[in-house]
Amino acid sequence: MGRLWQTVILSRWSTVFSWIPVETIVRNRQNEYYNVLVKCDKSGKSTLFIEYMSDALHVSCGGVIDGVKSIDDHILVLIKSSNTPLRTNRIAETLDTPKRTIERALRRLKKNKLITFEGAPKTGGYVLIPVRKAEK
Repeated sequence: MGRLWQTVILSRWSTVFSWIPVETIVRNRQNEYYNVLVKCDKSGKSTLFIEYMSDALHVSCGGVIDGVKSIDDHILVLIKSSNTPLRTNRIAETLDTPKRTIERALRRLKKNKLITFEGAPKTGGYVLIPVRKAEK
């Protein structure tokens, strides 16, 4: 129940947290989460918890959550935080956005060489294109 409230509070603070699976992030680091809660309870201060959550969110999303504004950015965050290639329907459902809007955004992202479609048309999905460092 606590994780749900964290999601609600974070989402009201910044809409970007509506797109990030906060509960999953916490569940994946559950032991550390409960240890931090115990320490905060004993000290009567929430500083450690705030630092823990900030780090967990930042690490899990690869730091891409700063300044997310457009649907394109939301899609990039979602693809970055996924362990598997994402299909158009799944992106549309997750972002609660019409499929046509997602398709237009995916075309822009492909055109800008930020994402690519990997795999067979019926089973594949979108992944990020790794950024190449400038040659010296």
